[in-house]
Amino acid sequence: MTKYCPNCGTPNDDNAKFCIKCGYNFEQQAGPSAQYKTQQPVYQQGQQAQSQPSQVPPPSQGYTPPPYQQMPQSPSQPSGYPPPGPQPYFQQPYPGTTQYNQGFQSAGTMSLLAFIFSLILLIIYVVALISDAGDIATINSYVASGAIPPMYASTILGELYAYIIVYLIFIVFDILVFLKTYRIYSYIKAYRFQEAHQLDSIMWIILGFIFGGIITGVFMLLTKTNLEKGLGYPSTI
Repeated sequence: MTKYCPNCGTPNDDNAKFCIKCGYNFEQQAGPSAQYKTQQPVYQQGQQAQSQPSQVPPPSQGYTPPPYQQMPQSPSQPSGYPPPGPQPYFQQPYPGTTQYNQGFQSAGTMSLLAFIFSLILLIIYVVALISDAGDIATINSYVASGAIPPMYASTILGELYAYIIVYLIFIVFDILVFLKTYRIYSYIKAYRFQEAHQLDSIMWIILGFIFGGIITGVFMLLTKTNLEKGLGYPSTI
């Protein structure tokens, strides 16, 4: 009987302990020696496989996968379009887009009108303050020349000084309302609607009614309601 060396494939005698060509030790091999009687080396099996047609590819040839076949697309989804799914946040329109855009546009208009009327009233306060200051200077000149008695002049001067103090208070607060309406308007034009809604608080609306005039307060109130409409908030007024 003959057994083949698993290292070099050389046939050896069945009782040989070492390969006559490469010196392989047959005793280190696990399992019975009969395996070498029935099995041939790998390279000889490859030669036999090449000589005999078989469906299994020989060991010397690598496995070739079948060609890739693209799955047919559904007719409902055109080629070249992204798969359906949730759109990014900036692409998702507000519910009722037309209504919400109208709310933002109206809020911008109302805030601009509030800004204009607060500026007009501020100019009126400043003109009244300058007029009363001129009256005080005129009365003092009359008192100095003796045209008006000092007792009578003191009563008029007291009233004019009181008006000047009131005008100064109104001017200071109207400047604050004027700056607030300008910031609200600029935030709306910059599409910062939530920040504009936070600026147009109830406290500033009340200050607008008192120091900016009724018209300014009404427009500030309308600005807030339109911002809440545009943002989808429940009305707080």
